[in-house]
Amino acid sequence: MTQVLVTRRILSALLLWSLMMASASAQQKSARAYYQEAESAHALPSLPYVCFRSSAEMSFAPRNEVPYNDPTFAMLGTTAQVAEVIKAKSPAKMSASDREELDQLRHRDSLVMEGFDHGINGGMQFFDRNDASDPARAEWVFKGTLGSQGKPVTWDLNINWGTLRFRERITIESDFMTYYGQCEPAGN
Repeated sequence: MTQVLVTRRILSALLLWSLMMASASAQQKSARAYYQEAESAHALPSLPYVCFRSSAEMSFAPRNEVPYNDPTFAMLGTTAQVAEVIKAKSPAKMSASDREELDQLRHRDSLVMEGFDHGINGGMQFFDRNDASDPARAEWVFKGTLGSQGKPVTWDLNINWGTLRFRERITIESDFMTYYGQCEPAGN
C-alpha cells in the first residue's frame, strides 16, 4: 500500500512538472514574434530575406529530423542584393567613396547573414561561395574557429532561391547539427 502511494505521488509530481514545463514552453515567444517586434522597432539590418528554422537533425541521430522551435532567426542576402538595397535607399546622399565601396560590395561574391537570438543581433557573418567556378549553385560556406580552444568550425548553407528553402549545417570537429527551414522577403 505504501509503495502504491509513493508511486502515485511520484507520478503526480511528474505530471505536474510536465504540465508546468508545457505551459512555460507555450508562453515562450517564437522566432517570428521576435522578428516582428524588431521590425516594428526598426531595429533590423537592410537585408532582403528573413529565415526561420523549422527542423533539426544531429550527428548522434542522423536522418532523424525533429521540430525546431528555438527563438532564433536570421536575415540574409547576397552581397549584390545588399548593395542594391543600400543603393535604393540613399543614392543621392552617397559620396564618391561610398559609391566605390558599394561597387566593391556588389562585385564580392558572398552571402551576408546576421543572426538574431531572442531578438538580439548576434553579429554579421560573410559566407563565401563553396564553388566559385559554379555561380549558379547556392552553396555557401563559413570556416572559422570556436572558443578559446580554437576548435575548427565549418558552417555550410545551401539555399534554393526558387523556393527560399534552406539547409544549414554546422560542424564542430566531427559533430554536426543540420537545420532546415525557409526564408521569405523581409518586411512581410
